[in-house]
Amino acid sequence: MQQEVITFRHANINDKDFILASALQLIKIEEDCQPDVSLPTSSNFQKHLMQWISSLIDSENHCVIITEFRHVQAACLIGTLELPKSPMLDFSLSGKIDLIWVEPAYRFQNIGRSLVSAAMEFFKENHVHHVDISHAYGNVKASNFWHNQGFKPAELTRRIVLKTS
Repeated sequence: MQQEVITFRHANINDKDFILASALQLIKIEEDCQPDVSLPTSSNFQKHLMQWISSLIDSENHCVIITEFRHVQAACLIGTLELPKSPMLDFSLSGKIDLIWVEPAYRFQNIGRSLVSAAMEFFKENHVHHVDISHAYGNVKASNFWHNQGFKPAELTRRIVLKTS
């Protein structure tokens, strides 16, 4: 019996709808984890999100990877090269994983781990000092996944939503 092949490739413009749908699903999960501190989005949110995704696909400062199974998009990852946030820091670049999404039917097949490994290669090739990720405080699945990838908690952001009249 032949084993099914899962392929990884750089995203192209034809993948933007899949990446948008993935981002929207992830945003919904994150908002559901902490609905009382979710930020309001503009009426043009999806349009702006699609413009952002489109701008990343051919950017040298981003790593946008698609995973396919039987020529069907199964997962995606967006990674970004970032300059230091302060001149007091002594490194030239850091990395950030902005998004990782694996369709539910393809989970628990090490696709997420493989996507992270591919992103780490991109970051190493670009001499990145460290890589950050963020997720909603109450997203236990994300916390466990990133812990299993070797990521350690580095900071915690707290928010209060001010009620205005």
